Amino acid sequence: MILAIDAGNTRVKWGLHDGEGWSARGGVLNAELVHLAEAWRSLPVPERIVVSNVAGQKVRSELAVLLSHWHRDPIWVVARSRECGVTNRYQVPSQLGSDRWASAIAARHIHPGPCLVASVGTAMTVDVLGAEGDFLGGIVVAGPELMLEALVLKTAGVRGHKGQFQWIPTNTADAVHSGAMQALTGAIERMYRHVEQIQAVQPMCILCGGGASLLQPLLAMPLRVEENLVLEGLIRIARQ
Repeated sequence: MILAIDAGNTRVKWGLHDGEGWSARGGVLNAELVHLAEAWRSLPVPERIVVSNVAGQKVRSELAVLLSHWHRDPIWVVARSRECGVTNRYQVPSQLGSDRWASAIAARHIHPGPCLVASVGTAMTVDVLGAEGDFLGGIVVAGPELMLEALVLKTAGVRGHKGQFQWIPTNTADAVHSGAMQALTGAIERMYRHVEQIQAVQPMCILCGGGASLLQPLLAMPLRVEENLVLEGLIRIARQ
């Protein structure tokens, strides 16, 4: 049994893998980590614990306390120069977020060819994997909720009801929502076109994260949605 934990900017997601599939999964907000103790109480003792944490030292410390009753030293993932068939071309490999690294490893095994990995969370990352398994780099932009919150907080006249996507909006709520969706999908599509040019082949786009369902209907490209990409990558890292 391997317990994989993905501590993101807003939520902590976890899954217990029995070697063939997920036997248990869950998630809580970072401000409510205390609830993990109850969720984990009924779990069997994991053989290994593997963690991606991009939420900072406070969350790491709280997780360490919650995990201590199993008397297992967690593997705190840090991006490496090479791991699980992926070569890291970041200028300083260890500065790549552990969640992006785990996602890249999972994506490589899902699609062994040129690939775009778009993770839509508090921030949206769009990363590029080359044909030989090289992590070539990527971009980071504000995610859907962060982008909309910034507009509401910093711009007069846009507060009110949540909008819906329209190609040509005729009210402010829809204009704000549609603008954010266009900006995010536009970032993915521009990266996709560039990868298509430099790789001379049509890449696969793997979409993941809590906001994936917002963007999926608006993207016209070979696309696959993966719900637990970081967790899948963590399992591969733990097995190695």
